[in-house]
Amino acid sequence: MNIEELSTTIQSWAIERPIDLMIVDDDELIILAVSRVLRDRKLIRNVTIAHDGIEALALLDSGEVKLERLIVLVDLQMPRMGGIELLEQIRSRPTLKSVPVIILTNSREEADRQRAYGSCVGGYFFKPSTMVEFEALLNALQNYWTRVEFA
Repeated sequence: MNIEELSTTIQSWAIERPIDLMIVDDDELIILAVSRVLRDRKLIRNVTIAHDGIEALALLDSGEVKLERLIVLVDLQMPRMGGIELLEQIRSRPTLKSVPVIILTNSREEADRQRAYGSCVGGYFFKPSTMVEFEALLNALQNYWTRVEFA
């Protein structure tokens, strides 16, 4: 199988196994950047936006967001409820505890990273400073998401 055939196979697999994405961030520029990069990708079935942890939990608890093949992309520093607290709340709820949560943050604090991994975060990434870096990060995550088996 050559590279083109492999690429076509991966793309068709992604279409067959789309994911839902929840973006939890109070920064509208990050929300726009993620939405822009993901806009034309068939991998993403639905995108839900929450501006803090309280709003995210309300959406998750309401049943409005489909939990099957959902990935939650979370910032750490937000008003009302930050990302670590949201992660801990998600892990404490039986219906949500297996939902993959990915941290996307500006925080380079070791304590934040340790606390996130201690709460079973699926990944901890620094927010890229350019659109090229942002697209590269989302491409890497897409490659992972199209291959991973969800709980």
